[in-house]
Amino acid sequence: MLIGGAALYREGLPLASCLYVTLIHDRFTGDTWFPDFDEARWRVAWRRDFDADERNPSRYSFVKYAREF
Repeated sequence: MLIGGAALYREGLPLASCLYVTLIHDRFTGDTWFPDFDEARWRVAWRRDFDADERNPSRYSFVKYAREF
């Protein structure tokens, strides 16, 4: 399991067999992002979507991607 640092994600991505990703459906400013990956090489194994609420001002999704070999 890799937990952060953009450089660590970039290095580990080619070795990963699955990705657990939290997608926040909003725009943010920042200087560190998860690297782009070719979604055509991955399938969504499961996904759960959540609406904004009093604790979370943005919609978000938990997604598990499995690598397509």
